[in-house]
Amino acid sequence: GPIYTLVSDEFESKTLDSTRDVMVHFSTRWCGFCTVFLPVYESLGRGTQNVRTLVLYNFDLSENDPDPALNVTSFPTVMLFPAHNKTAITFGGERSVGAITDFLKAHVSLKFDQMSD
Repeated sequence: GPIYTLVSDEFESKTLDSTRDVMVHFSTRWCGFCTVFLPVYESLGRGTQNVRTLVLYNFDLSENDPDPALNVTSFPTVMLFPAHNKTAITFGGERSVGAITDFLKAHVSLKFDQMSD
């Protein structure tokens, strides 16, 4: 599905939505690893387009400041804010669709099975 742009002013209202699991990709335009990861994240978005309980966002650190409590210190950083427990979980695995999908299935509050091709 679509990957939405998230900005500082909306960060709390969007990530604290208790009806959805929310994944946020924190990146900067000048980060080479972020550029390499972006097609993987876009592929994840296509693969989860039928998962109505999951929303994916990009958060551009070149233009927005994250909550210091999130401790975003490296790029790219991918965090999940589960629907029923809004304590952020940082993804630390291999930057592949399969690894992120496994991470999501293990940590989302609103479970899903079906992925799109």
